[in-house]
Amino acid sequence: MWLSERTRVTPSDWWLGMEARSRAFLTEGEVAENLYRASIERLARTPARVELARAHLLYGEWLRRENRRLDAREQLRAAHDMFEGMGVEAFAERAPA
Repeated sequence: MWLSERTRVTPSDWWLGMEARSRAFLTEGEVAENLYRASIERLARTPARVELARAHLLYGEWLRRENRRLDAREQLRAAHDMFEGMGVEAFAERAPA
């Protein structure tokens, strides 16, 4: 994965957060959950607000597929509020408040 190569060269919170989010999307179970959480934690320390909101969105959608509705609602609400605040309506619609 080219992202892993880039992360080894430039291990910043942005790169590590993006790599964790990408890996989470391709993983299942507890490993995926830990990667989503790591992604959110890393991206929260960067100015990349859209990418942080997308991490919340993807994690919330994953939680919903795992039938964890209450946990999903928290992540989706965070994503929705962030997207709406940035005027990114298309993504905000994917994360109903």
